[in-house]
Amino acid sequence: MSTAYAGRGNFYLRWSEFLEKAQTNRYTRRKAQRFGFDLNAAPQYRQQATVDYQQALKLAQKQDDFEMIEDLNEAIACMAKGRACYVTIHYRTRDEIPKDSIERYSVKENVSLHKIFEVLKF
Repeated sequence: MSTAYAGRGNFYLRWSEFLEKAQTNRYTRRKAQRFGFDLNAAPQYRQQATVDYQQALKLAQKQDDFEMIEDLNEAIACMAKGRACYVTIHYRTRDEIPKDSIERYSVKENVSLHKIFEVLKF
């Protein structure tokens, strides 16, 4: 499911930007330290975002999702230049997504997603 990988890539990119900001902003740094996050992990999350975008591109090409392919190519090229570029995700309804693809996609991370969402409150 290309949207799942692209969405996770967007999330990782947003998280890396938060950690980069925490290195220079005292309030953000305190917030990140209070929750125990590694401030030096930003490059790893940015790299993971690129990997997820590439995986999403492979799946989008298999699905002939030309709109997603274009967005992903732009984001990957932009990331290669060192900038932060998010992918626009056009979500389908849950009924249109094959059930087995929902069950196969799961995130296994060292960082608690609940903690991250609590810190990133928009």
